[in-house]
Amino acid sequence: MRKLAFQVGEDIQEERPRSKVPLIFMGFFLFMGLGPLALEGASLCLSNWKEYMGIRAEVKTPVLDNIQDSVEDAREIFWNEITPYFRSLPWDPKMVLPAASLVMVGAMLLLRR
Repeated sequence: MRKLAFQVGEDIQEERPRSKVPLIFMGFFLFMGLGPLALEGASLCLSNWKEYMGIRAEVKTPVLDNIQDSVEDAREIFWNEITPYFRSLPWDPKMVLPAASLVMVGAMLLLRR
């Protein structure tokens, strides 16, 4: 005689429903973090439409400007740290092209899986 896949009766415990508090907190923090970005993006879109209609519109976007400044600073720091290494290396095409092709083949194999 076959056994049932699960026990029927008193052995079955009811699952407690998961708490929605962490989900609510995460949604709240996500809303608070992305709210200013959405507001500034919407104001940029509105100003574009106003200029399309012939009304001059000027938009102030401090959050987007700060993000852009931070990205540019990080790019400059990275560029200033990395370029001395590349300028000091001897670039021999006999070594660079096979190495680049090996890296390309490796990346293609990683993307394939």
